[in-house]
Amino acid sequence: MPLQQAATLITVALREGLGVIEAANLTDQTTASITRNLQALGQVHRTGKPGLNLVELKPNPEDGRKKTCHLTPNGLALVTKLALHVGR
Repeated sequence: MPLQQAATLITVALREGLGVIEAANLTDQTTASITRNLQALGQVHRTGKPGLNLVELKPNPEDGRKKTCHLTPNGLALVTKLALHVGR
């Protein structure tokens, strides 16, 4: 997993429900880069190939034009496993 994707995953894990633009700002990525990384971490990569299925985008309940970022069950399991190893 490239560093930008790892940073994106950790940011989503720490700030569940954050917006895409907020994720871009927190990870110091452009909106194009964060979108590309979220797609790679999602169910389907932008090339149409399967993604990593670690993050999903959901409609923002306050503004249906925007999306919020959430961990999938697979993403939560991976982040939990990583946190256990880092804590050793």
